[in-house]
Amino acid sequence: MFLFPIAFVFSLAALIDGFICGRRSQRRLLATPLLRYLIGILFIVAAIAVSSTGAQLLRATLFETFATKSQTMLPTLEPGDRFAISKRDLPLRRWDVVVFDSPTQAGSLWVMRIAGLPGETVEVKNGQLYANGASVGTPDRVGPYTNTLDESGNGCEGHPLSLGPDEYFILGDNSPHANDSRYWNVSVTGHKQGALPRSSIKGRVIFVYWPISQWKTVP
Repeated sequence: MFLFPIAFVFSLAALIDGFICGRRSQRRLLATPLLRYLIGILFIVAAIAVSSTGAQLLRATLFETFATKSQTMLPTLEPGDRFAISKRDLPLRRWDVVVFDSPTQAGSLWVMRIAGLPGETVEVKNGQLYANGASVGTPDRVGPYTNTLDESGNGCEGHPLSLGPDEYFILGDNSPHANDSRYWNVSVTGHKQGALPRSSIKGRVIFVYWPISQWKTVP
């Protein structure tokens, strides 16, 4: 939505410039003013149709934009931040920030960080993430992880979670206020409670574009 006004202004400026140049030219490609205006309207309608289809295609296959609504990913993402995700089918890495279908709220999209990878056994203890028994370092300004909601949650200390071949363990950067994998009390059909299947992930967050003061790539 933020980019539409900018695109509209540039398109309008191009149309005005083209009209002025056409008026100044001594050459007439079309015989009558009525025919020229009709052809112009047809081109405008065609351009709108093509741009709409192109935008839909981009959203479906390459990029899509979202807005942060909660404090789950503070300080990486703040409420009101607008960001873009890449929907290219690339391998997902540990600590990628992703948008996914919420397992607990049908129809809702959440944004959090991948912590555990397919095939790993993960456990959060002493504020740290462990994968297959080894401590895993976190990105800057992320962690320690505190189990404030339920000490017996999925992947919490004493309750390790073994992930399947297409399952991920998800954590929020704002650990005390993140309803992440540790606290999901339902499971996606065919998967373990607390595990997020690859099919639920919509894409990887690549950069924040609004507000301007928050412009940044997301590691």
